[in-house]
Amino acid sequence: MEAPGSTTTAAALVRERLDETADALAHADLARLLSCEMQLQSALAALANSSTVAEDKETLAVELERVRASLARCRRLGATLTDFIQVSLSEMRGEPVTHTFRHSA
Repeated sequence: MEAPGSTTTAAALVRERLDETADALAHADLARLLSCEMQLQSALAALANSSTVAEDKETLAVELERVRASLARCRRLGATLTDFIQVSLSEMRGEPVTHTFRHSA
């Protein structure tokens, strides 16, 4: 296992926070989403301050790929939730619905 403060450990924490954010987006849980935002900022700060000294580069590369995949999932879920909200608001105002939903994760 990597030493505390390693880039791999920090990247894993970012991925965990992104996964929590994706779950909050999938359930449209605004309170949890706001909480996840603060935790994600802390995880990103830890990543920025991490050290790659004596890192297993292959393990780090795998973890960074997992971070990328989690981020892509958050983007898809966020876009879908935004579409849903826009359609809902349009219908409430009596406007015609012109959006189509994007596929989520």
